[in-house]
Amino acid sequence: MKRKVFVAVLATFFLLAGSIQAGFAKDNQQSRRNDEEIRTTEANKFFYNDTNNSSGKESKGVEKEIIDAFDKRGNVRVLYRDEKENCLEFLWFNERIPLTIDILMSSQKMPDKIIYLLPGSGSNFRSNFFTPVNDNLACFLREKGYLVIGITPSENNVPYFFQKCAFMKEWGLEKHRNDIREVISVIENKLEVPYEILGYSAGGMYTLDYASVYHSDKLLKRIVVLGMVGEYNPVKERDLREKAVITEEAAKKVIENRIYIDNSMSLAKLLAPVSVIFPYGDSGIERGDFPGDFTDEGLIYYMLIHTNQLEGPTTKYTGMSENWYYEQGLCSGEYIFDENPKKDKYQLGESNISVIKKASLRVGSGIFPYKTTLDFFSVLAGGIDYSIDFRLIEANVTWINSELGMGNHSFALDKIREGGNSNVSFCVVPEYGHADLVYGSHAKGDVWSFID
Repeated sequence: MKRKVFVAVLATFFLLAGSIQAGFAKDNQQSRRNDEEIRTTEANKFFYNDTNNSSGKESKGVEKEIIDAFDKRGNVRVLYRDEKENCLEFLWFNERIPLTIDILMSSQKMPDKIIYLLPGSGSNFRSNFFTPVNDNLACFLREKGYLVIGITPSENNVPYFFQKCAFMKEWGLEKHRNDIREVISVIENKLEVPYEILGYSAGGMYTLDYASVYHSDKLLKRIVVLGMVGEYNPVKERDLREKAVITEEAAKKVIENRIYIDNSMSLAKLLAPVSVIFPYGDSGIERGDFPGDFTDEGLIYYMLIHTNQLEGPTTKYTGMSENWYYEQGLCSGEYIFDENPKKDKYQLGESNISVIKKASLRVGSGIFPYKTTLDFFSVLAGGIDYSIDFRLIEANVTWINSELGMGNHSFALDKIREGGNSNVSFCVVPEYGHADLVYGSHAKGDVWSFID
């Protein structure tokens, strides 16, 4: 019963998320229109009417070149443009459900290098790379002279009322890789400029997959992987590899039972405003061996710090946490239980909770295709049903993991080197959680400096 109450509370406050987000995002007064409005009340008009550039402003320079190139391959709808900051966001209808493309330019002049940013599961460019607005990874890379292009997967734009999502049954790594290639091909045909790809979390797996398949593209100079395992060592990490096999088989059963999406990011997005208004409210989620339920605020902190303890759809088949592959969690920090849930003590170590909540509120649908989850575990296990041939990767590789996130697992890098690629670097940032790599207060010096 408590869980039903919890979901009902979340659903109620979902309706308030747009106005609460405005309170969190005072530093982003020129933000794009409320994403719930786009994906619900205007959904039919949004997807089926004319979707060409509707901003009412003329594009110019490199921006015009890019818009025109995409418009020739599928309808374009501009969502957001800031001429002063040289920022652009638009939907590209290469299929029925569009991709979202974000572009940050240092000027309207022809760039000499491009970097594509691929976000994590259930997230998008703005949430992962453009939060907070004035101090983020995307702006850091733009300052280094890159033309920054964010590619947000189609699932981010799936309207909420579509969320049975049977049409996403086959949306695995291959679908994401093909979408990424299609975007890059459009740019490549227009601007023959060397490029790099940076992928965070699931985006890191997309990046590795892409680089192994399109290894002959001579314009691809480097890939940057933030927070990913790749593949477990069959000898030294045999237990982890076996866990991945078990979880992959469980993921197949989940899909067979017509569960096609993971909506955990959707719930995180809804919980953020609830925890602000009712920090000591009863979340309806039990605290394990301790009496009582987590408070709404306590639940957010626990989910961030001890992500590897969270259950998912595969848990009923495996008896394991679905996020067991994290060394600890998304954020460094400490959670101390008390007999009274309202007296639990918790704090994040590196990231600011307000930044995390802003990022949560900036995600779109927050859903992630479960077929991609299945493929992910298959790669970790050595490629039973889906594999990445790491030996084919020819581009330079910069791989950065966090100690409390994906940890020190470098077997995939060994395979890349076996293929003859010696331009490979790997480091593990100590005392950082998975999300601290992009949101950490000191990430610019501790993490991003390795990318430059």
